[in-house]
Amino acid sequence: MGILSSVTTTAPNLPPRFVMYAPEKAGKTSFGAQWENPLFLMTAGETGLLTLIESGQVGPTAHLPSSEENPTGFLKWDDLTDAVRAVINEPHDYRTLLVDTGNGAENLLAQHVCDTDTEFLGNWGEFNSFGRGERRCAPVWAGFLNLLDQVRVRRRMAVVLLYHSKAKQFNNPTGKDYEQWKPEGYERLWGLTHKWADVIGFYGLRVQVNKDDKAYKEERYLRVQPSAAIVAGNRYGLPDEVTSAPNAVALYRAFDAEYRKAKARGVTARKWSKEEFSALLTRKGKTWRNALSWIDKSFGTTHLEAKPDFASVSAEHVALYAAWLGNQPDAPPPPPPASPPPPPPPGPVPAPAPLPAATDDVEGEDRSDPTTGATRTPTTTAATPNAPLNSTTAVAKPTTLTTDPAPKPAPAFGRRFTAPPAPGADVAELLALMHQLDLSWPEIRDRAEGKGEEIAAACGIYGTPGLVLPELALSLRTRLRTELEVRVAEKKSRAAKRAANKAAREAVAL
Repeated sequence: MGILSSVTTTAPNLPPRFVMYAPEKAGKTSFGAQWENPLFLMTAGETGLLTLIESGQVGPTAHLPSSEENPTGFLKWDDLTDAVRAVINEPHDYRTLLVDTGNGAENLLAQHVCDTDTEFLGNWGEFNSFGRGERRCAPVWAGFLNLLDQVRVRRRMAVVLLYHSKAKQFNNPTGKDYEQWKPEGYERLWGLTHKWADVIGFYGLRVQVNKDDKAYKEERYLRVQPSAAIVAGNRYGLPDEVTSAPNAVALYRAFDAEYRKAKARGVTARKWSKEEFSALLTRKGKTWRNALSWIDKSFGTTHLEAKPDFASVSAEHVALYAAWLGNQPDAPPPPPPASPPPPPPPGPVPAPAPLPAATDDVEGEDRSDPTTGATRTPTTTAATPNAPLNSTTAVAKPTTLTTDPAPKPAPAFGRRFTAPPAPGADVAELLALMHQLDLSWPEIRDRAEGKGEEIAAACGIYGTPGLVLPELALSLRTRLRTELEVRVAEKKSRAAKRAANKAAREAVAL
């Protein structure tokens, strides 16, 4: 097969690479703490997260290094990169990796290069001379961004870099120079990060003042399109600005809604060919019947009864199922075929060894009669040497041993959903939670406090799915997640009770 046989026109469904910068105390860390199941990597001196947790501004949030062992953040570049490698290789269920801050990580790298590079040996004058230190740091920083890409691709995690902001004069080649907001840090390293990021957003506070110079309206905004005054940009077609009430939580929700709408456009617009879809089913160990069952349960269709062909099923339903299935683990490869037994060696066939005496005794067996209490004596049948296996003179009825039943296969939609739903597909996440809880759409709407029809219309249950995500849909997802956590906790509690009862019975028996 040639190189051109691997040409593709599609892209993997991956979480974002997000860079946000803002002035000090604007709410960068509070914004970052709202991302799904976050893990913070705090660089030296950037430990505002600990104060936010202590004061109750954000809930308990996972972070490294440990606040008990090192409350000042990572002090060495190698410690920071080791933590990123641990995120790649060690088991966990975090969904977002945040580096707080990106310019703090750049400073750790600069210190590392200045101390270890034989050209500088700790001399900052030499390091800063003619940008030599930055040039030495650039390939190492590119490797760090590659590590973050591995987090994104291999662990399907969003990667967020938080930066401080600075105002710097922009040398305008076509007119007058002007000042521009941009992330603080080394220019050469920021150039690499700028190309790497999918979204670059400036987080600011806008105050509108009336004629008496009294502030009367405040709003937070996240600028994600470039302007003369702000360095920004995105690859998702987001609006120029996302605005909200003046708090970080509201701004994150507004951004998340816009981001998911943008991603959903790509998910539902994808038109799967029959061959591509069949290849996906094969890779995931699923069948066409599995796909129809999932679609029927999700959208109230009756495909399993009608048994339609691929062309007769809604392309949007197929795309949503493919988005959900794409985040499931691949099926294990089939076992290799068993090799045939080796041929017998040439020569005379040796005489068979005498058969041992057959007995119905089983080691460790309880031989007491359950009705009389008498002990049963095992019976033995003498075997005739070299007798054929079907000879009646050497037949002994074997004792049937009871073995544990074979484990039942996991139900198609009953096992724990370990991979995240397709980013941006609002309905895909609702469907994943629904299948975990084994609920139908009517049952889900019953949990919406009488607002089922509004949620149905908003989420496209009766129409085009996944194009909007209002507060109602956010509330419903939160409710389902809480219910799932309760069910998991109840299951663990029942398992613990069974184990305790078993231990008590064993203690009584002893």
